[in-house]
Amino acid sequence: MAEEKASGWGWVIAVWVAAAVVLGVVLVLPKPPHREPTAVEKAADKFEMALMRCRGATKEWMADPDGLRFAPFSEWLVLPDDVGDGMTLTYGVVGRNSYGGLVPATLRCHATYDGKYWTVTDLKQQ
Repeated sequence: MAEEKASGWGWVIAVWVAAAVVLGVVLVLPKPPHREPTAVEKAADKFEMALMRCRGATKEWMADPDGLRFAPFSEWLVLPDDVGDGMTLTYGVVGRNSYGGLVPATLRCHATYDGKYWTVTDLKQQ
């Protein structure tokens, strides 16, 4: 019986030693250096934020937002403003009218960035 208790303690000690070795290795590994995002990454972040704001504004604008379907992103036209931080996005949607029929439309959304937040300043059907 004494042998069974000793072997049980052996497993506990082995687990603790293994955990200490793993923790030691993790703490010793070098951390990757911090790097600033590239211009392409910053532009992608801006596009994503403008896109999310325009999608949200479109859903608020539609009578039946649950039935709204957007065109694939590959078909969206994105034009950055010549001056300032803003973008104009042109995209297709299919929504339901008041009779329940599906109606396609092309929308143009303009969003501006004030340094902290994106705001939709214009949303029109073309």
